[in-house]
Amino acid sequence: MTSSTQRFLPFVLTAVLLGGCASTADLQRVSEAASQAQATADEAKTLAQEALDTANQAQSEASQATSAAQNAMDSAEQAMSQASQASSDAASAQEAAARAEKKAERMFEKSIAK
Repeated sequence: MTSSTQRFLPFVLTAVLLGGCASTADLQRVSEAASQAQATADEAKTLAQEALDTANQAQSEASQATSAAQNAMDSAEQAMSQASQASSDAASAQEAAARAEKKAERMFEKSIAK
């Protein structure tokens, strides 16, 4: 029994006894009702603890999912940065190739002109 039930039960029994109508059967019914109330309270406590455990587990999994999503976003940002750098490098290489092609044309024209 919980402490609140233990405190409550003597008051109930005293009230029944003081009423002058308490028979053994009445006391037995009160005792059974108190026992049933305690069993119901214990079951509710167990269910509440299970709900709390489930909520804590869900919160932990949500935190892990958030962390994984942040890691994925960081990786995607890094990949975008690398892709941007590669694009810039490719543009620079294309410009250098165009300059080299023009220089090669001029050298070819000079060599033909001689």
